[in-house]
Amino acid sequence: VAEDSALMSELLERFGTRDKSVLVISMEDSAGRELSRWEREETAGTLRADELIHEVRFDGDILGRIRLQLDQQYLVAEVRERGLEVRAALLFAMTVVGLFIALLIYRLAISPLSRIDRQVRLLQGRDPPNPMNLGGAKEFVNVGAAIDAFGRASQEQRLADEEHNAELEVLNGAYWRFGPQQ
Repeated sequence: VAEDSALMSELLERFGTRDKSVLVISMEDSAGRELSRWEREETAGTLRADELIHEVRFDGDILGRIRLQLDQQYLVAEVRERGLEVRAALLFAMTVVGLFIALLIYRLAISPLSRIDRQVRLLQGRDPPNPMNLGGAKEFVNVGAAIDAFGRASQEQRLADEEHNAELEVLNGAYWRFGPQQ
């Protein structure tokens, strides 16, 4: 079977036509005589690779060799295509990581800052603000505690001012009755 050149030519053609990157396949016997050869025509852009030789052995004896030469342009194109796929995957992964970092920054910095802003705006109103109980970084906890303390103190001051104003109105009403209107 090994010396049937028609069968070997058919096998070589079948293997060669399956893979676009195969340029030459040849089989030799143990003496180095070429038994069969299949070759593809070279096209523009062909990048010939070094010849690969595989020895066929049986019980330690060399029965023959298979010589193979490849066109690397298809391999280069495949590597480029894989490179684009890897770049796209990396871009997607970096986008996901970026979104995760943005969410983390929002939760750790922006959200507490917006709560502080809301609380400061509530301090300007008449109603007592709710305690902030900020979590997160120590600095935010300290700022939240300071704002809560300031809110309690300003609320106490506001209540004291209202009591004093009520007392002053009563006192002014009493003076009004006994003093001249001018």
